[in-house]
Amino acid sequence: MMKGLVMDADRSIRYIEQPEPELKAGHVLLDVAGCGICGSDMHVYRGSQSSWRFPVLFGHEFAGTIAAVSDDVAGFAVGDVVTVEPMTYCGTCDMCRRERYNLCPNAEMYGAELPGGFARQIAVDQRYLVRVPDGISALQAVISEPLATVVHGFNRLRQQTFENVVIFGAGAIGLLAASIAISRAEHVAVVDIVPGRLQVAREIGATLAIDSGKEDVEQAVMQMTGGRKVDLCIDCAGISSVREQAFRLIGPGSELLFIAMGHDFTEVNFRQLVSKELTAYGCQCHYMSDFVQALEAIHAGIVPFDKIVTTYPLEQGVEVFEAMKRGEDKGIKVVLIPGGEGVS
Repeated sequence: MMKGLVMDADRSIRYIEQPEPELKAGHVLLDVAGCGICGSDMHVYRGSQSSWRFPVLFGHEFAGTIAAVSDDVAGFAVGDVVTVEPMTYCGTCDMCRRERYNLCPNAEMYGAELPGGFARQIAVDQRYLVRVPDGISALQAVISEPLATVVHGFNRLRQQTFENVVIFGAGAIGLLAASIAISRAEHVAVVDIVPGRLQVAREIGATLAIDSGKEDVEQAVMQMTGGRKVDLCIDCAGISSVREQAFRLIGPGSELLFIAMGHDFTEVNFRQLVSKELTAYGCQCHYMSDFVQALEAIHAGIVPFDKIVTTYPLEQGVEVFEAMKRGEDKGIKVVLIPGGEGVS
């Protein structure tokens, strides 16, 4: 037996004994280096509707070292450091045949419908493994899953280099998006209301960090751009007022990327969408190729791991989730580590 974080249908979380994962054909057994707390984990914990199979050993942002492989596994061996595409897919539906398996209607996710990474070990189908390059630790690779989502969003865009970019939200996804944008744009503005997160945005190289609770966002952005509208707005907040502001800031022929799911209903001014020939993109998870690019970005030092990630022992997971639910600041990207390691 091993202990793991389990969420029940009433959305309570317990750190309890779980069966050891079974090493089935085509699978590897992974020693988990760490597992990140995703915004979707918090949404479900707060009561959002979900397809999760409760009770569930949850957590889908994880990486680790292979501890065992089944006899039929090829290309991976004990000791390999890997990260995991947590979204499984059927391979036979219309979306899978179009190679858009992130939209597979039969998809299941490790940490939702399948046992996840908030535990010491997890069994994973070899089809969803992504090898971690030398020079990246298993713990650093934990952020490859949220980063792959950001990379997927950028890969959907028509443009790949930019003059002026505005990112709404300086949480983990927003700062990861800022990291990528800073490597591709002349000017990047990050908008939030949390001073500490805005400070991190400045430290990683954002041209401008705007406190929308105290500053006029549109005026600040216009000062940054010399009065020009921007060529990319990224929503990592998921709030109607933010989406509306993005449409006001975007320039003709430009693009909007919506990564945050959010719960707000937002009216869209289609006259503006049509007359300015805007292109708006949604972003649903990732492809395996996005993980490869995410790991390349980590290896290249584009992503400031130490400024974004805070770790806690998995044994403190219940308390950490409860504190975050109360609104306490436990870090920008919180990662839980099995084995009693301390906070960093």
